Amino acid sequence: MEHDKENTEILNEKYDSNKADSFLIEQYKLYLESIEKVSEKRQNANSYFLTINSGVCVAIGFILSEDLLAGFKSFFWLIPVSGIILSFFWYRLVNSYNQLNKVKFEILNRIEEMLPLTLYKSEWKELGEGKDKKKYLPLTNLEIRIPFLFILIYLTILIVIFFI
Repeated sequence: MEHDKENTEILNEKYDSNKADSFLIEQYKLYLESIEKVSEKRQNANSYFLTINSGVCVAIGFILSEDLLAGFKSFFWLIPVSGIILSFFWYRLVNSYNQLNKVKFEILNRIEEMLPLTLYKSEWKELGEGKDKKKYLPLTNLEIRIPFLFILIYLTILIVIFFI
């Protein structure tokens, strides 16, 4: 916070207040755009992992429904194990994006404190800061569960194929 004040003072010393405000607003816009890009990458990653995991489940279902397991049984276990590993990496990626977004919004809130309105901070406060699930349930709460759902599916398949 102290660092932000120092930056603002330096900016005001170098430029008149109108130009300093203009730089601040431009930086705010650029930073907001970077947050949106991270969210877009996060969404694309979720789509990618959901598609891959769905494909793996379809392949497993096809092999089991066509009674092809006998020919693949010696290495069939590799498919669900690969799915577990893939889902674990998906979980780690979702967690990483969540951590990154938290920091980005903290910085965005600090920038907003130098602006006339604190829109994102006010919105977050109105939503109960993610603590009141009746007002707002953060997307990460759902995102983080989906990879574990696939892990559970793959573990169930492993248990079933070892006891068939």
